[in-house]
Amino acid sequence: MAREEEYKNKKEQLGFLYSKKGLLEQILSFSKDHIYVFDKDRRIVYVSISGILTLGLSFEELIGKKWNDLNLKKDVKEPFDQRLNAVFLTGKPLTGETVFYPDDLEKYYEYVLSPVKDEKGNVELVIAISRDITDRKRVEQILQENDLYNSSLLRLYRSLGQATTYTQIIEALRPEIKKMLGYESVYLQLVQEKENQLLLLDAGGPVEEAAKKMMKMDPRFQTIIGKEKFLIIPMADDPYLQEASHAKHVHVIADAQTHPLTNKEVVKVTKNRTIVAVPLILAEKKLGLFVMGTFGNEGVKVPNNRQIDYLETLANHVAVALDRVRFLAECKR
Repeated sequence: MAREEEYKNKKEQLGFLYSKKGLLEQILSFSKDHIYVFDKDRRIVYVSISGILTLGLSFEELIGKKWNDLNLKKDVKEPFDQRLNAVFLTGKPLTGETVFYPDDLEKYYEYVLSPVKDEKGNVELVIAISRDITDRKRVEQILQENDLYNSSLLRLYRSLGQATTYTQIIEALRPEIKKMLGYESVYLQLVQEKENQLLLLDAGGPVEEAAKKMMKMDPRFQTIIGKEKFLIIPMADDPYLQEASHAKHVHVIADAQTHPLTNKEVVKVTKNRTIVAVPLILAEKKLGLFVMGTFGNEGVKVPNNRQIDYLETLANHVAVALDRVRFLAECKR
């Protein structure tokens, strides 16, 4: 008897709300949720004002239409439509997430599809309630990125801690830089302030090819061959190298082909495009730079702010490794 009485009361309450449709509309208009109601033919029979605004369509364009008939992207329509059909068939609620691009902005939404059944238990309607979760998604993405960058830094901390040569430093950096920033080319430059020159570690790839071309172009570019091979790069007549070698933070040249500081004769030979130079400083002493970037057809690839923060943190680990390698080299001498 108690359950029958409770059911009767709820039915009366629902009847009152439906009789006061205007009041219901006002309540829903203040809700952050976007509400859509579908009948057995999968046609929209009700949509809240916020739902209309979210889709960017008019009331007339929505009412009586199927979800798949709407002018939306395929990857938005199909997953929702599949879940909608599943709820009608099984009578069980489902949840999902989707993304819209209103005004070219990326917006994330989560939704719940709930069945409304008749007295025989058949699904008469399905109510879809969605909510903007863009801010939450942004936070999740930042946390995921932080996990990726922190994991990379931890791996490098271990591998750089074992490096006893300059080449081993580059070998530790190369796979992580490629994974985290997408650069194929990574190389090391040691600063020799008294001689006003840099020593570029010959690490193969485009950098080695560029070094060979520079030596043919200018006799001041020479190689030093020992256990590891270096190319002498004079800085006196190169405004870019002067600026990069004195930088205290990550130094980015978006496109060396057009940047006013770069030596265009050198760039024409080396085919540099984006250059990212990371200063290696320990106890206020400039030890060198580790440099990455793109060449030729690789085009322009500028790091974002999160990647620059990663490089700034990584610089501390590399500087410690570089100082240790230099100390070991001096001990051997």
